Amino acid sequence: MSMQSLTSIRQIWLKTVMLCGLLLLPVLGVSAAERPTAPTNSANAEAQVMRAIRKDGELKIDLRFETTADTFGGEIIYSGLTPNDLDTQFYIEANGQRWPLSAAGKQKTPKELRLNFSYDRKKNPRVGSWQGIFSAPPAEVAQVTLKLPGLPPIPSIAIVDR
Repeated sequence: MSMQSLTSIRQIWLKTVMLCGLLLLPVLGVSAAERPTAPTNSANAEAQVMRAIRKDGELKIDLRFETTADTFGGEIIYSGLTPNDLDTQFYIEANGQRWPLSAAGKQKTPKELRLNFSYDRKKNPRVGSWQGIFSAPPAEVAQVTLKLPGLPPIPSIAIVDR
């Protein structure tokens, strides 16, 4: 092969890679933008739904908390729960029906949700996490709203079946 044809192939390859990158950029940005979120009471952090997986009659929801403030002193989302609170304040809902924490979910739910401090949002935006295990809604339910004490309802959580 001549040097000119190699240069031409490299240019075509580079243009193809750049075009693929431009085409994928909106897709990659959409997934993060579509994550359901809710601000905390201080409005200095937000809860982000990372996943909601329905498997074996349970729905597991994972939240990540990230600070929205340059410096974050921490925050208590909830504390001092009673056994009754686990039944009445933690649930998912859809189409006018509610599903509570499962038996395993009640055992694993932390009695306090405290977010950590962060001196620099750019270096360490994650300030906490939470996981809940609920009785799963029927298979025809594709989205739920999550209700936890200390947070506004988090709507439009898409369920993935496994």
